[in-house]
Amino acid sequence: MSDTKISGMPAASALTGVELVAGVQSGANVKVTASQVNTYVTSTLGSLAPRSSIPQTGLFYVAKNGNDTNAGDIANPFLTIGAAITAATSGTTIDVAPGNYVENVTLKAGVSIQGQQARSVYVTGNMTAAYSGTVYLHSLDLQGTSGAILTISGSNATKLDVHDVHIDAQSGATNAVNYTATNALTQFEAEDGSFNVINSSGGATVFTSSSGSAGSIIWEDISARIADNLDNVSLNIGGAVSFVHTLDTVDGSVQVANSASYIGTDIRYTTSTVPVLTTNSSSVSALGTVDISTTAVPAVTGAGLFAYGLVGYSSTGYGFAPTLNVGTGAIIAPISSLSVLGTVNKVVITPPSVGSTLTIANGKTLTASNSLTLSGTDSTAMTFPSTSATIARTDAAQSFTGNQTFAGNTIFSVAASGPTLKQGANGRVGTFVANGATPVTVNNTSIAVTDAIAISLNTVGGTISGAPYIVTITGASGFTVAAGAADTSTYNYAIIKNAA
Repeated sequence: MSDTKISGMPAASALTGVELVAGVQSGANVKVTASQVNTYVTSTLGSLAPRSSIPQTGLFYVAKNGNDTNAGDIANPFLTIGAAITAATSGTTIDVAPGNYVENVTLKAGVSIQGQQARSVYVTGNMTAAYSGTVYLHSLDLQGTSGAILTISGSNATKLDVHDVHIDAQSGATNAVNYTATNALTQFEAEDGSFNVINSSGGATVFTSSSGSAGSIIWEDISARIADNLDNVSLNIGGAVSFVHTLDTVDGSVQVANSASYIGTDIRYTTSTVPVLTTNSSSVSALGTVDISTTAVPAVTGAGLFAYGLVGYSSTGYGFAPTLNVGTGAIIAPISSLSVLGTVNKVVITPPSVGSTLTIANGKTLTASNSLTLSGTDSTAMTFPSTSATIARTDAAQSFTGNQTFAGNTIFSVAASGPTLKQGANGRVGTFVANGATPVTVNNTSIAVTDAIAISLNTVGGTISGAPYIVTITGASGFTVAAGAADTSTYNYAIIKNAA
């Protein structure tokens, strides 16, 4: 198998410990350790700006007793955040007093906003970031009942850095965060907050990035929560974005598509009955040191690339599906994937609409220590390659129940080997004693009039003057056989069924 490199991580050939599950079609097998996933995340988080202060060259004030015609100083504050932004120039910080500010806010490059007290400054409406430059948001609660509460959009290189910001998408809102920015240099960094969807019945998500989006998202200590239905989508990650998430919880499922990547570490993922992560992206998604709580099996699914390390399960769901391609069933294994394991204690091939296939790679061996069962209402088949194949039990002979069909020759290559046919009531083999030229009746309900009967000598009796011959065959009843006039020998017979 080929090595695949995770951006920012060492080459796969240098890594050991935990597999990277690859879709069957990708043919990739990469290993990373939990510590390497965590190191990658830690180094990424190290790029976040310090939170102790916001860079500023000027200061405006906003308060509920203010007026938008004021100068914006501490004694004469603005009434609205929007008026302060309009008056501000790059480098200005807007200091907002406690209260609920009902307005839509369009952020301006270089103009940052901070609440005077944590969890006391509320902005009810929609906030938009589409500038070229950097904005810091500190100690704000964003909420609303329509549209996306926070939208990051446009083709500019937008950097939005938020700290102690909480977002509540209330009933009627579409998303907590809607990300459609197309510039690969756009960054959305968040620390110490909570992003929530109160009512997801209309498809609202905590975070959605569009298929054409690009840039990077870095969340540290940010909980993502679907409050009403844990089986709905919490993080819907598309486009070419890179999403790194650490140190909190995700309630609701994570979906990764297009060429987006998602890396989560020190996270608790919770759903009710659906997989916590579905990745169909061409880029890698990775989980390191996480807890998964779901009843879904597998707990992680999709056809994309997936790396993991130190995954714990706190409910009945478990395991990873290497692929869910159309026409191929999910391969489910406890704790780890089948692609590199020597043994597992459970393999389930689920039935999709077309069929299910278990493929053993060239040079590999499938060993069943107990039983291997092919069953179902449709026909089942075990197919072997055109060159050679072997079915062998190492401890005893094979036992087959039911009709076995062989399209080619059956070859016994070991000396003294061959088929052994058991005799029994109405079996297809047996013996009879000749009575000279008088026909002897052999009762056998297994016979048909189109069958052939092979006869061989068992024990000589009397005088053999010719080979015995079949006189009559009566289907489902038996046959009669005669011999030479003085022949009383014992003969074997075998009924050979007509292939037609």
